[in-house]
Amino acid sequence: MAGATLGLVAAGIAVERLTVSRGVRRKARLALDAAGPYGSLRGTPGTAYAEDGTELYFETDEPEA
Repeated sequence: MAGATLGLVAAGIAVERLTVSRGVRRKARLALDAAGPYGSLRGTPGTAYAEDGTELYFETDEPEA
């Protein structure tokens, strides 16, 4: 009897995780679609160098006049 109960509880948890993760994936996909094309350049690209010589990439959305 205890084994059957544990099996039902485990199945319920598995179903819940599958449905919740599906909803989360759907929301994330909609958020990415609403934000525009992923990985596109939105600003003016530039390069700066840290004190240790590491190259840093940046984009300026609104350049200062």
